[in-house]
Amino acid sequence: MPQEKPTYKQVQNRYDTLRQVARKIAFEELAPVIPNKRGMAILKSTISLDGFTFDCQKALRKWKKRGCVV
Repeated sequence: MPQEKPTYKQVQNRYDTLRQVARKIAFEELAPVIPNKRGMAILKSTISLDGFTFDCQKALRKWKKRGCVV
């Protein structure tokens, strides 16, 4: 008997879960203090590793206008 194909929603949920786990592991592996390109310290506690949302896109556009992003 052939195996039933998962629905789109099931596949989407599976990969959402995998992305969440990957971001959690990546965050746990970060050093407590991370130097940026200018040598300034960025505290791990001020960083979040979330998905790329509409708010992220808006912030990125603002940074590009200021010349902060290449």
